[in-house]
Amino acid sequence: MSNMYKYSLEIGSKKFICPNCGEKTFVKYVDNETNNYLSEDLGRCDRETNCGYHKKPNNEIVINNFKSETVVRKPATYHEEDDTLESFYFNKRSSLITFLKSTFDEREDELNNAIEKFMIGHYTNTKDSTVFWQIDNKNNIRAGKIIIYNPSTGKRSKGLNDAVPINWMHKVKKIEDFNLEQCLFGLNQLPEIPIDKKIGIVESEKTAVILTIMYPDYYWMATGGKQNFKETMLKPIKDYKIVAYPDKGEYEDWLNKAKSLNQLGYRIEVNDWLETIDYDTGTDLADVILEVKND
Repeated sequence: MSNMYKYSLEIGSKKFICPNCGEKTFVKYVDNETNNYLSEDLGRCDRETNCGYHKKPNNEIVINNFKSETVVRKPATYHEEDDTLESFYFNKRSSLITFLKSTFDEREDELNNAIEKFMIGHYTNTKDSTVFWQIDNKNNIRAGKIIIYNPSTGKRSKGLNDAVPINWMHKVKKIEDFNLEQCLFGLNQLPEIPIDKKIGIVESEKTAVILTIMYPDYYWMATGGKQNFKETMLKPIKDYKIVAYPDKGEYEDWLNKAKSLNQLGYRIEVNDWLETIDYDTGTDLADVILEVKND
């Protein structure tokens, strides 16, 4: 029986690298007339729970195995501007800002610029908390990530079982039916970035802030987690030259993801400097800068 549809997901066990999560779990669409694959980003990831990437050709409803499939995507929820302004107003109570002011007192202008650029805030109901707002390139406030730091060391405070507690503003404010759709921390800078400038990508928000203080001629953004180095997060900056600085131990993972994304037209370079020096796994650029500065 011939296939009655122009396109379908390839049937069989062959898998490719997913452009979203970087795992080899991606099934491509094929043209049923020519048996050729369509473009590299058209297909579905088998990791439906942990990834869920599925891009269809020509925005058509595609039939696979003769069953129709309809995907309904819930729109992202945004915070009100008052939330950011309130937390920004109280940011002098942020433990991270206290630490940064004592560490970079000779770079007061650069520090104040970074605090304002990233709208770093403080959650008034939690002692020593810092709020990292994820504001996208259209000025939509996607999320408020709450982390508690030690004001003396600048390191994250640990909770039970040595876990580092992270909370979200929509949870502490008990906003019902909040659909969290994250973006890069610092993406709100995008409208001001000339197309010929490079964008540096790191994992930690704190690292993006410190690098902005130390190297203000570059534009720094953070994924907020190693798993967030993926197309859904990087797509708004696709047209820029991107230099990624993974934490030590994450280089190979980020490199493989970058290779897949570069096949889709991205221009990503992954820096391996941290892999070449004698530091513990998990070390990031900010750790090295602070260690050298305090010596």
